[in-house]
Amino acid sequence: MSSIHFRRFCAGLAALSAVAVSAVATATPAAASGPGVTMIVPDTSVATGGTPAELKPSWYADEEVVLQKPRLTYTLTGLEGVTLSTGDGVGQCENAGPTQLLCSDEFEFSTGPDGMTGWFTALLTAGETAVAGASGTVTATFEAEGAEPVTQQAAVRVVGAVDLAGGPAVSLSRQPGAAFDVPLVVRNAGRTVAQGAAVIFNRDYSFEGTAQFSNCRYRDGEVTACVFDQELQPGATLRGVMPYKLRTDTYAPGSDSGELQWLTPAELEDHETLLQKSGQTLGVPGTGEALTLQGAAAAKQSQAGAGEIRQADTNPDNNWATVNVRVTGVNGADLVAIGAELTGAAGDVVTAEVGVRNAGPATIDFNRSGEPISHVAVTIPAGATVIEAPEACSPDRSGRYLCFGGSFLPVGGAETYEFKLRITTVVPDARGPVVVNGPCQCSQFTQDTNPSNNTAAIVLNRAGSVT
Repeated sequence: MSSIHFRRFCAGLAALSAVAVSAVATATPAAASGPGVTMIVPDTSVATGGTPAELKPSWYADEEVVLQKPRLTYTLTGLEGVTLSTGDGVGQCENAGPTQLLCSDEFEFSTGPDGMTGWFTALLTAGETAVAGASGTVTATFEAEGAEPVTQQAAVRVVGAVDLAGGPAVSLSRQPGAAFDVPLVVRNAGRTVAQGAAVIFNRDYSFEGTAQFSNCRYRDGEVTACVFDQELQPGATLRGVMPYKLRTDTYAPGSDSGELQWLTPAELEDHETLLQKSGQTLGVPGTGEALTLQGAAAAKQSQAGAGEIRQADTNPDNNWATVNVRVTGVNGADLVAIGAELTGAAGDVVTAEVGVRNAGPATIDFNRSGEPISHVAVTIPAGATVIEAPEACSPDRSGRYLCFGGSFLPVGGAETYEFKLRITTVVPDARGPVVVNGPCQCSQFTQDTNPSNNTAAIVLNRAGSVT
C-alpha cells in the first residue's frame, strides 16, 4: 500500500458540490447482504410550480464490488399532484404509472468505499394540485445479480418556490500573502419573497480566510457556508464581502479560483444532513460577530426561522458566482526523489520505502483537475525480487514499477511507497534508480525548480557493508 505522509487539505469539501442541494438523507442507509452494498436515498424537497427536483441515490461498499444487471424500482405514495419521471444519468427508466418508475441496465454496476452516484436518476415534479407543506414517501428497491434486494424509504416534501441568483464573476491579481475580498452578491430573480439566503463556499487551497462570523460554518478554520436570515424582496439585491488572503506558500505565477453557490436556508440544512450520512460536516459556527448583507431597503430580518419556512430554488443554474485570482510573482516548488539503503543476506525480506518530497517553497495543488502531481519510476536492484508492491504502483514492460501520486502536495509533504523485497543473491552495491517525473506520456508537474535532485536510488548491500 502507498503511504501518503500528508493530509489533503479539506478533503471532504469536494463532496459539498457533489450532492444535490435539495436532498437530505434522514433515513438510515439500507445494506444488501452478499457483497455488503449500502444504499442511501435522500429525502427530497420539490418546489411548487412544476420545476422538477432530482432524486439521486448513492451506493457504497466496504471494498470495490461489481454487480450484474442492476435494477431499481421507485414508488411514490402519500402525495397529491407529485409525479415521478426519468432523469439524466446511467440506466434506462420507464414509468409504470405517474408515481412508479422502473429502472434497469445491462452494464456492470460497480461501487466501493468512495461511493457512486449517477445511476437511475429520477425527477420529482409538483403539479398544479400539489400543496406546499405536504409530504409523502418514496420507496426505492435495488436488486442485482449477486446481491440480496435492498429497500430504502425517504421523504418527499412539497415546498415554496423561489429563485435566487448569484452575482457576476470577478477577476483580480494578487501576490502570495496579499489580501483580497470575495464579493457576496445575491439577487431575488423570482416573484416570491425569499425567506433568507445561504451560500456554500468552494475554493482552491490558496484561499485563506481572515475572519470568522457567527452565522457561518467553519471546518479546519476555513469557511464552508453562511446563512443570512434576511428577507429578500423580488428584484432586490443584497451585497457583502468575505475577506481572504493568498497563502504565503501559494504557487506563482498561477491562477486560482473560488466558487459560490447560493441556495435557500432550508436547502442548506438538507444539504448538511445528507453530508452527515456520508461522514461529512459543514463544521462549527464562527467565533466572531454576524456577517450581514447590505443593499435593498426592502430587506429586513426574517421573522421566521429558516426551518419554519421551507423554500427551494427553482432555477439552480443561476445560483453560481466565481472569483478568479491571477497569482503574480515567482514562488516555485522543488520535488526531491526519496531513495532507500538496505542490507541483508540471501533469503532475507527487506522493505524499501521510496517516493517524492516537496521541498517548497510553494505547495502544489492539482485538486481542481484531480490529476496526479508526480509519477515515480522505481527499478528493483539486481539480486532482489518483489514479493509485495504498493497498490499505487504497477510494472511496465521494462520491469520498472510506475507509482502515481495524488493531486495535492504541501511544502514538506511526501508521498512514499513501500516495496517488500526478497534478497535472492547478495550483489554488493546493487542499485535501482528512483526517478521522479521522468519522461512520461502522462500528467505530472513540469516546472520543477531543481531537476538535479529528481533521481535517487535503492541501494542494496552497499559496498563495504557486506561481510
